[in-house]
Amino acid sequence: MRARLPDSEGMVERDGVRLHYEVYGEGAETMVFAPPWSIFHSRCYKAQIPYFCERFRCVAYDPRGNGLSDRPDRVEDYTLDAFVDDLIAVLDATASEPVILVGLSFGGLLGCVLAAHHPERVKALVIAGTSATVGAGYPYMTAEHFLAKRTRFDGWDKYNRELWLSDYASFADHFVRNINSVSHSTRQIEEGLEWAAETTGAVL
Repeated sequence: MRARLPDSEGMVERDGVRLHYEVYGEGAETMVFAPPWSIFHSRCYKAQIPYFCERFRCVAYDPRGNGLSDRPDRVEDYTLDAFVDDLIAVLDATASEPVILVGLSFGGLLGCVLAAHHPERVKALVIAGTSATVGAGYPYMTAEHFLAKRTRFDGWDKYNRELWLSDYASFADHFVRNINSVSHSTRQIEEGLEWAAETTGAVL
């Protein structure tokens, strides 16, 4: 059961990839909720949209690789440029600009890139837990760590290409439980695992 159903939904096709979006509310200003990586889809904003759509027009969309959007199988289909262009395609399809853009994790990075290169499309930017390359990073997110050959995959060693391709469920479980680390986050963990299961290690 959903707290709020969309008022409309649709698909926009960009470069042969179909992207699913939903629109909620009829406010004078539009909030766009950018997806936080292909491991989750737009339902990760299910607690925010019912509240904000009482005052704003809200748009959420599934990233390429999850939800009701397509899952292309070429590596080059998942570049940062591709994700930014997807966001622009959704803005164009929903006649949304300038927008208040909400970005969680990778979605925050998308928002920053959009605001930097297309400032006329962004009225305000709200970002949380942003994945970016500014400042100190996490050692497990380096290319060397991701491509390392291992005999064991413990903890964040699971952030590894070989594991994603051979045992993606193990990585997804580790990732979801670590981003929902509060002891009472049982429902968030259950849903996170469900959403993560809608994609594959190859897509990530």
